[in-house]
Amino acid sequence: MKRLIAAALITACSSAAHANNLTGNDLHRMCNQHEGSDLLNSACAFWVIGAWEGMKWGAASVLFVANEGGSAAQINQDVNLILGTCAPESATWEQQTDVFAKYLADHPETRHDSARSLLLASGREAFPCGGTN
Repeated sequence: MKRLIAAALITACSSAAHANNLTGNDLHRMCNQHEGSDLLNSACAFWVIGAWEGMKWGAASVLFVANEGGSAAQINQDVNLILGTCAPESATWEQQTDVFAKYLADHPETRHDSARSLLLASGREAFPCGGTN
């Protein structure tokens, strides 16, 4: 358990250190285009997929380095707990992109924050760990 907490702290610190690259404002227009904007909609989806996968791999790599061991399922569960979001396995990338776009539209007061932190917030709101997903 101590290793899991250490991994969470390391991941949070390393994520926050580089999180100011893009803001929610940068992605809001791209992610909230509905008609005739296939390129922008695709760019938003690719950013969401890349950001989620990057955060998950980052958290998992800390667990591997900490020699936490365990099965892939256990590591995935630990990664979800570290990130604080537990989307069901049946959630599609399209659905997760829609959740992020809706979060940006519904929370204009936070769009100046880093896009990565807003992605985490959208996941935590939509798919809380221990919730009913």
